[in-house]
Amino acid sequence: MNLATETGSSRETLGTCSCNGQWQHSRQSTLAVRCISSTMSTRSEQTPGPVVVLGTIGSDAHVVGITLLEHALEDAGFEVHNLGAQTSCAEFAEAAAATGADGVLISSLYGHAEQDCRGLHDRLEQTGNEYVTCIGGNLSVGQAELSEVQQTFREMGFDRVFGQNAEFDTVIETLRDAIAGEKPARDRESDPVSVRTWMTVSLD
Repeated sequence: MNLATETGSSRETLGTCSCNGQWQHSRQSTLAVRCISSTMSTRSEQTPGPVVVLGTIGSDAHVVGITLLEHALEDAGFEVHNLGAQTSCAEFAEAAAATGADGVLISSLYGHAEQDCRGLHDRLEQTGNEYVTCIGGNLSVGQAELSEVQQTFREMGFDRVFGQNAEFDTVIETLRDAIAGEKPARDRESDPVSVRTWMTVSLD
């Protein structure tokens, strides 16, 4: 596998795919963290914008991807509260209420998101506040069509559902529009030539 960084450019590669990074697997977690640290250290301070809570749900222990997304959101002006791995529905709801969140973003890579997310929206509703809820990653076991997976999670109450190849820029733009109350016609999937994409690095 190859790790390459092009300084002065927005393109980096991690493992065999660009980081530019999509919601996929690699075993280069240590190198990924170094990549995050070096490429994000030059971020300029920004006035906090929309508040979002971010984390992986259930027993999912993948965290490098949400760390990448955390930095990308902060670069875009969001105030981010990263709950890390193996977060319960109750913990998401408690954090959303405590931080006055506008949005809740959930990542899941191990295929059991439907089971893990049961009761999440009931918990969020019990806080008395409204949130934009988004989920993305490898959300089902097997080779289900993305459209079927999206429909399943929309019926569970999610506002936006992203597949494994969702790009950072698409996630951020879609989340910002959703918080602002704009309704896109459909969930957008990745463009293979985009400069910044979402990559999750496996911890196994």
